Amino acid sequence: MDKEYEAFLNKYIPSADMRAKILEVGHQFSDWDRAAIIWNSDIPLLEKHEEIQRIADGTSDSELREQILERIAYDQDALRIFTDLSEGCVYALNSHEFTPEDDIAGYYEDPTLALEEGCKFGFEFSIEKHQIIKKETVRIKGRSISSPIIEPDESKQIEEMDYYSALAEVEYDKQGRVLSYWSNEIPKEREIKVNTLSNKRFENKFVVFPKVFEENEKIRVVGTNSNNDGFTGWVNRGFWGYEEFIKKATAENAIEDYSDAALVINYLDEDVLTWTHSHILPIYLERVSEELCNSFDEDHQVIIGHDFGGAVWVQAVEVNVSDKILTKDTKEVGKEISVNKSFFNRVLKPLFVEAFDLNMAENKNRYTYAFSEEGRYLTCFEEDILESNFFTYEQIEKVLDIIEDCVRDGARRIEERIGGKDAIQLVTFAAHVRRIMAENPNLKLISVLS
Repeated sequence: MDKEYEAFLNKYIPSADMRAKILEVGHQFSDWDRAAIIWNSDIPLLEKHEEIQRIADGTSDSELREQILERIAYDQDALRIFTDLSEGCVYALNSHEFTPEDDIAGYYEDPTLALEEGCKFGFEFSIEKHQIIKKETVRIKGRSISSPIIEPDESKQIEEMDYYSALAEVEYDKQGRVLSYWSNEIPKEREIKVNTLSNKRFENKFVVFPKVFEENEKIRVVGTNSNNDGFTGWVNRGFWGYEEFIKKATAENAIEDYSDAALVINYLDEDVLTWTHSHILPIYLERVSEELCNSFDEDHQVIIGHDFGGAVWVQAVEVNVSDKILTKDTKEVGKEISVNKSFFNRVLKPLFVEAFDLNMAENKNRYTYAFSEEGRYLTCFEEDILESNFFTYEQIEKVLDIIEDCVRDGARRIEERIGGKDAIQLVTFAAHVRRIMAENPNLKLISVLS
């Protein structure tokens, strides 16, 4: 790997897990891929221009070079027109101190003054350009952009609409550097060439990323400037049949674009305790290490690995069914989960006791010498004797569904006294158990023992 490619990965692939996978498999991004990744990154617009200009200067692909030069020229013209002191226009400075929503901090005749004032905030801001409407004013119309999937006629993909909006808006970082913008001031015919949503443009091109994360794996969002940065969640859906998906997305007439490489991430909104999701590219995801044995606390009631303290252990198993099933007849397979015993008893135990099926052969024939030399059969959901309680995958799925339904139902959480931290731990438990079953599809039983 040359130094230039290494620098590209370090700058534009925030995920250490993704960078490691890229190096492991020797994945190479094409010039088109790199241009798309750079364009969709969070760096300032001028820096994007410098980076994609270097690609244009070095690529042998004339179409990519033409698109990049076209994009840079378009942006430069749009920003120049934005700052032109057009008669009958006013600039609105929007403060983003608390939210990215508009919070008007003042109206200005000169955009330079608005920019100077915005830089005093110490956080991101935006400036809108508006027409001052008089009776004789010829209004510049708003525009809507349609995907080629919805409107295949390119000439109709950007339409002027009879509604009023700002003429343009520019987003700035706290230093006053342009992050992004939109504009209705550039002629529509020219905008169609650059701002189409077609995946034939480098800005929207689908990029193949190596497969790193699995369904139900716990992750953290890293390296973004969004409100999502730093939150943890679980992979709800990745590429279903990765090879088939990539083949479909890279076919000649594919409709997938850059955003379709995103994974669906489930997470719990801690402010309102609502189960929700986001679509996030895998280059912004890293695994959350859960190897936390013997470290239970209120934020870690459910951990991966074997905790040797007061815990309930959950694991996929193979059972040699006979008239007397002993501990030696149970083979533990794959990942193990430890659940704080007090948390399990308080929140999870009623669900497992209700789901427990004593008539299932694997439970009915359990035999133990824990109580006497003669031994005896176990007759219920057992605890604290290191004997397994067996559940089928189907039974576990029903328990997990109940858990996740409860997390979603605010009234039920209140009734059952399940607080925010408990809800998060329940979601963690459900995700880990689903992952165990997904990783062991040829098995059928889960052991729960303490």
